[in-house]
Amino acid sequence: MTTEPLHYCGCLKRNENDIFTWVISRDFLLSLTKGIVVSPMINMSNDDDKKFRLELHKCQSLDRSLQPNIIRESIRLFLCYLKENSSLMCKYSISVIMDGEIIDARTDYCTFSTNCSEALIFNMPSMKIDQEIIYSYDVHIRCKLTFATENIEPFLKYDLAQTVPKYNFDCIFLNKDLSDVTLRTASEKEIPAHKIMLATASPVFKAMFNHDMLEKQSQIIDMIDVSYEAAVEMLRYIYTGDVGNDENSLTTELLAVSDKYQLDDLKYRCEKILSFQLSSYVNAVEMLKISDTYRGKYLKKKSVDFIRSILNGPLLNYEEISNKILSIAQIVSK
Repeated sequence: MTTEPLHYCGCLKRNENDIFTWVISRDFLLSLTKGIVVSPMINMSNDDDKKFRLELHKCQSLDRSLQPNIIRESIRLFLCYLKENSSLMCKYSISVIMDGEIIDARTDYCTFSTNCSEALIFNMPSMKIDQEIIYSYDVHIRCKLTFATENIEPFLKYDLAQTVPKYNFDCIFLNKDLSDVTLRTASEKEIPAHKIMLATASPVFKAMFNHDMLEKQSQIIDMIDVSYEAAVEMLRYIYTGDVGNDENSLTTELLAVSDKYQLDDLKYRCEKILSFQLSSYVNAVEMLKISDTYRGKYLKKKSVDFIRSILNGPLLNYEEISNKILSIAQIVSK
């Protein structure tokens, strides 16, 4: 297997807020035809478990769609996790600065694992920037990283702060007092609830209670396709804005429930939790199928990006890429 040459280049600056800036000289980029430009190591809080580096991959490819054939350049930026045989959840904020102006900025989440130790941040051509502008100035790449703990809820809290309901009705959650409707689940277990809470959170529930439907007359909502556990977590979110169980299978069912009852904030939260479980191309394809079934735009994007980052990885040769594509095709056909 052949790999592109590595070029260690530039200086790394760190400020008091743990924001790192990688500076690459214009002259160096101009002199480089192809290869991988590697930053000095980013060591977060001097923690041996949190060592990273940035990589600029300068590539050339032949565009056969044009006559005559044109050699096209692309520059990809990767964030690489340097601890082997380990997994880590991370939120990154990365911006590219030229002549004091931010020309691109990305903030997103990624999961590093033994199967995927790098995250593709962006591809320069997609930014539609003239090549002369790219090479007119030194390049400053600014990077801020935040990490999840074993409990990912605090990690999600900041990002979801604008969407999570600020309700605090713990006192009546699963309480029969003042309840005026009952949810009947797949196991035939019944759960007490309150119409005003359901109608406020979901337009589907609101329609049930406003129109002359069976649920309005009987005061019972049959949720025969929903497990008791998923129904409880749905209510927990409606009443408290929280989710008490982030197990993969339950989160997938909760995603289905939130899609059916149009609980958009809960749906987004489920997609976020599932995106943290991306760990291999097999599991990413499964997530992609889930996102397609329940119209999960965020999860679909993260799954596609994850698969793309694996297939476009610098250490993969033609045979490896072919094998992975065939494996994915077999999974999709099942």
